[in-house]
Amino acid sequence: MSAYVAASSLMRYVFVALLAYFIAVLIVRSVSEYRCLRAAQRILNLSIHWIEVLEPVRYRGRWFPLAEDNEIGSGADCEITLPKSKMKARHARIVLRKGEYRFSTKQKRYCEINGQPLIRRETPLADGDVVWVQDVCFVCHKRRAEEGNHA
Repeated sequence: MSAYVAASSLMRYVFVALLAYFIAVLIVRSVSEYRCLRAAQRILNLSIHWIEVLEPVRYRGRWFPLAEDNEIGSGADCEITLPKSKMKARHARIVLRKGEYRFSTKQKRYCEINGQPLIRRETPLADGDVVWVQDVCFVCHKRRAEEGNHA
């Protein structure tokens, strides 16, 4: 009988340990999924997601999706590459900081947003902002034209 009681007690402990393990796994997965959902929600709530080139004419209509860090220039290694423009190889950047995209450049000359020259080296961008960098003009959009205008 005592071997039976010992085996029974051991089985209870094993069962409780397995149950605790599965509950811990569920909690870890739930927390991970929650973090992913929060990150996706932050991305969806951003003011812009795309830029559309308006000038020069040879690039008109080109759309570029925005990542967390977007180098703009004439260099082939830039995320937003416009060769044969007057821009330097790495002229400016659009970076995601504190939940908003910001335009930054080391050289404020020949850069303006919505017709206003840059006052600061880093300026927040919003849907509809028109940005000039040298001979290149682009507009910021929350969604691409074919994605529709519904919220």
